[in-house]
Amino acid sequence: MIYLFVMKRRIFKRLTWFIFIGLFLKWPQTKIFCQRLGYDVIVEKNVMIPAKDSTLLATDIYRPAHNGAPISSHLPVLFQRTPYNKESERLIQQAMLFAGRGFIVALQDLRGRYHSQGIFTKYSPLEASDGAVSVEILAKLSDSDGRVGMWGTSYGAHTQADASKLNPQGLAAMVINMGGMTNAWDHAVRQGGAFELGRELTWAWRQIPMEIADPIVKAHFEREKIEDWYQTWPFRKGLNLCPLLQILKTIFSKN
Repeated sequence: MIYLFVMKRRIFKRLTWFIFIGLFLKWPQTKIFCQRLGYDVIVEKNVMIPAKDSTLLATDIYRPAHNGAPISSHLPVLFQRTPYNKESERLIQQAMLFAGRGFIVALQDLRGRYHSQGIFTKYSPLEASDGAVSVEILAKLSDSDGRVGMWGTSYGAHTQADASKLNPQGLAAMVINMGGMTNAWDHAVRQGGAFELGRELTWAWRQIPMEIADPIVKAHFEREKIEDWYQTWPFRKGLNLCPLLQILKTIFSKN
């Protein structure tokens, strides 16, 4: 069974750990490791998980360890997929916390982001299968107990909802926070069908210079302001970016 939680940001951090503990405590073999705190952590960087189309998804795997070697037990896996760089300080801190308390933790760059192969498209339909395949592979790790829990905020919540649509084997829990939209047509991506250009373009404008190392491109984004582009575009009466609408107006004006 998949457990679904939706929480406000102010309580998310303090409750995330307790939720995962609550979800996994009913299995006796895990209870031991929840009580014994303070494992060392070893990290396997850029494990490439193949998607259905063979695109390789870069995944960092954190394992609890003792004396420099992974502990010899089968453990549940905590998993997050992100477009914001799996090597960000915030995610590394969370992974170290969970792994230090007896969980295997996997952080994955989305398709086309940072160390993963492929082309990134925001809210891509491929994210569902990418996530589901990754869950099933992680559940079959030699030191996994077969159960995978996912967690994340905003885009990290969307990726959970996408993966869960395909009901991957091994997905046992989700902590969905401020994301996982039930209907992107009426909010977040579109408002009653109208594309939320401000939200989505601003998001892309922030992300591009963070990922690209080209100094010319970075300088361009530092110089250009997204607000100036909003003023420049022809969002004015009589002008339209959609040629089809212009054609229809011409046709109906003749009738």
